[in-house]
Amino acid sequence: MKWWVLIPILGVAYIAVSKKYLPRRIRNNIEWQGMQTIQNDSDFVQFDSPEYGFRAMARVLRSYASRGLNTLRSIISTYAPATENHTETYVHFVAAHLNVSPDAVLDVDSKLFELIQAISIFENGTLYANHYDDKTIKDGIALA
Repeated sequence: MKWWVLIPILGVAYIAVSKKYLPRRIRNNIEWQGMQTIQNDSDFVQFDSPEYGFRAMARVLRSYASRGLNTLRSIISTYAPATENHTETYVHFVAAHLNVSPDAVLDVDSKLFELIQAISIFENGTLYANHYDDKTIKDGIALA
């Protein structure tokens, strides 16, 4: 039953369901602090507040660094793969925001705020560059 899970029905019976039919957050064992109970987006996890979203981003970026992903190119290529994004444009945008080379080794912890800020601006568009203030991002990082 490696690819099947048992789902409780009304707390008394179980049904075997193929994992491929479960929501992505369950298939991938994604349970984040501050996650909304009801997820309305099948592609992205939704959080109760922006701070919890920034917390998750900080934890993801730190996990990349712990795995040796320590250049903007390696970080962004993993975070936003070319199959879903214009990764080279993304890399160069973040590099310009941080004023570093895309292939320079980056101390993620010391640049975490700026990195998250740049990712947020790129993801949301420059029109919304000031949508989240510095305190919101810093509060999210503090939760991580």
